[in-house]
Order: sequence, then structure tokens, then C-alpha cells
Amino acid sequence: MTALITARGLADRVATGGEPLTLTTDPRRVERMLANLIGNAVEHSGRDVRVRTGTGGAHGYVEVADAGPGISPEHLPHVLERFCKADSARAGAGSGLGLAIALENARLPDGNIRVTGDVQRGSVFWLVLPLGSAGDVSEL
Repeated sequence: MTALITARGLADRVATGGEPLTLTTDPRRVERMLANLIGNAVEHSGRDVRVRTGTGGAHGYVEVADAGPGISPEHLPHVLERFCKADSARAGAGSGLGLAIALENARLPDGNIRVTGDVQRGSVFWLVLPLGSAGDVSEL
């Protein structure tokens, strides 16, 4: 994950922490999902992005939190849907597909993406995926 952040020139805007993870999934999918979540956090926040890894039961998670404008309560239930662009994102050039595609990729190996947000306090996205055992794995 640190390599992804550094390769995208975001090391000065993204703090990382947590425990190392081995997830059962295609490493390229994980990279695309994380690039989307971290890129969105930096784009909409510009600062104070925190990425933390951890485990819970049979799953690992990557938490991406920012201190940006947040997501209003009426947009939260829809932010992972195709073509959704919450008010704070409408000025951007994106199509509103990135989070929906990331969610589809997360669900393939029995994972998920969850989101919470609070206007004035920022947003938090959790990418949750099965912990690694065999097959394709991604080391974070």
C-alpha cells in the first residue's frame, strides 16, 4: 500500500498505519480499489488523509479516512451507486462510476465497501476483504 501511495505522489498527504494484511484476492483488484478510495479522499479532502489496516474475524480491512467536506446524510445511502456524484464532488471531472466499480470488485471475493460521513468532519470508507490463506493473495 505504501508503494501505491508513493507511486502516485501522495506520500506527503496520506498517513498510513495498522497491521500488515494478507488478503485472499487478486492483487491488481486490490490496487485499483485502493487507488480509487485513496485518490477520492485526496481529491475531495486535499489533506489529512489517513489509511489504516486491521483485522476482524475472518476479514481484513483498509480504512480510508479524510477530513474533507464529508458526505451529506441524504447522499450517504447512494454514494456507492453508479453515476452518483455527491454535491461536494460535482465539480470534479469524474463520471461517478469509480466507487460503484470498486464495490463490485470488493464483492467478487466476498468482500464489501462501507462508508460513513459527516458534513464538517469528513468521510471514512472501509474496504473489507477475506484474510488470505491460499490462491491469489495481496500483501498490504
